Amino acid sequence: MFQAVTTVYAVEVTPTCLRGYMTTYVNACWVIGQLIAAGVMRGMLNVSAPWSYRVPFAVQWFWPVPLIIGVYFAPESPWWLIRQNRSDEAKLALSRLTTPQSDIDFSLDESIALMTFITDHDRSVESCTTYRACFRGVNLRRTIIVMGCYAAQLLDGNSLRANSTYFFREAGLPTTWSFNMTIINYSLALIGQIVSWFIICAVGRRTIYICGLSWIALLFLIIGAIGIPPNGEKNLSLSWAVGGILIISTFVHNCSIGPVAFSLVSELPSSLLRSKSIAVARLFYNILGVPIGVIIPYMINSTAWGWGALAGFFWGGTCLLMLTFTYFCIPEPKHRTVAELDYLFESNISTRKFATTEVQISEILNDRHHV
Repeated sequence: MFQAVTTVYAVEVTPTCLRGYMTTYVNACWVIGQLIAAGVMRGMLNVSAPWSYRVPFAVQWFWPVPLIIGVYFAPESPWWLIRQNRSDEAKLALSRLTTPQSDIDFSLDESIALMTFITDHDRSVESCTTYRACFRGVNLRRTIIVMGCYAAQLLDGNSLRANSTYFFREAGLPTTWSFNMTIINYSLALIGQIVSWFIICAVGRRTIYICGLSWIALLFLIIGAIGIPPNGEKNLSLSWAVGGILIISTFVHNCSIGPVAFSLVSELPSSLLRSKSIAVARLFYNILGVPIGVIIPYMINSTAWGWGALAGFFWGGTCLLMLTFTYFCIPEPKHRTVAELDYLFESNISTRKFATTEVQISEILNDRHHV
């Protein structure tokens, strides 16, 4: 539930100019949690049982309290209220999310009217709002795209990085340094997340995705090449090199694929089916994660397949696969309003022309009012 609802809520309570920052912040929360977990596990490395496993579990008990308080006082999504035909409550919720300023031309009534128009328009295009509607007409294309956006988070090797401590150990690093490298890994991930906020305001989401997948593919292919030692034995220097490159790939992932995926999956579905499309895409992500989670231990375990660093070739290949999907399927939603994106998808505009196609939203509104 939390995997799907967070991105939907973030995109529905923020204006277009802040949409990229707030949706990508979801990834920052994942990274912060992973960094805390890595630090706690490192701290418990030399602690004897039973506290070595009790403390990591106990740390989790703190977080529900501030989260419950925050959720209780958070306003409801105006978009959700509009879809429930509760316009007055939507206006009240929107007023809680905005601060009147004399130098900014903003009208609550006009914003509510636009939300109502977009919702009515989506209903006229697709009267059915069940999960089946996600796979019909224009929405099929949009659903496939958001499924692919989430899949890229798995297929760019992030699942391997999630097992980085074990990977470092199997690559030949000492146990203590395997945990230390994991902390460094997630620290750089957090830095990468911060860097992404500067990149996303200057570069399009599609461009970030393409560049991120290209660099990660290259890094994994280098890791795979390092895994072919000339004498067939492990080399500590090469093990450190593999660890360093994997950490660099983590930084690149959290500058690009990690955070931007949350922005794309929240922006590209129609407003009427956004929550359902994201739920379907996240379900696909979780289903895909099952076989990936099964094969990764076999890849890096020396007593199983024992691929070690050679696994880089596999993940380099999956990165290239997702790079191809991104180039041909994922459009550019930067600076586009919900109504503009609806128009572009309904007009069947080519993926690579989304960024350059001009949309006169006033004409769309006028045409709609004359119908």
